[in-house]
Amino acid sequence: MFGSRCEITLTPNGDSCFVSTREPSELGEAKAGVVGGKGAEYESIKKRMKEHFKLIFEAIHRDLFPLSRVVEVFLETGRAMAAYPGKGDEHYPRFMDACNDLSEALAEKNMAQLRMVVDDLNHMKTECHARYK
Repeated sequence: MFGSRCEITLTPNGDSCFVSTREPSELGEAKAGVVGGKGAEYESIKKRMKEHFKLIFEAIHRDLFPLSRVVEVFLETGRAMAAYPGKGDEHYPRFMDACNDLSEALAEKNMAQLRMVVDDLNHMKTECHARYK
């Protein structure tokens, strides 16, 4: 996609961030998308979710509480993902319920509940990726 150099610009946009990238050869034509907001590119959202879920999963399975900010970003990107039609709509309500359970378990510092919710989310991810990826 990019050569040896590219320009990346981050601009705050409410509760999300507008990201634009440009190669010098594009002569001013930028490729852009909103990360964490309504217009975010689906693949960018999925990549962010994967990175943050991995951190959550690893922390829980080491009997550590994940960082609150990591969970917040995962939940934000999860809400953005669930706004995309045709990408597993029938699974979104169950996914959002699990996200709410994750948030509650973290707030209550309930490690047993966190482990169950994270394992459920991991199972959902595996199931959905087998169908839609």
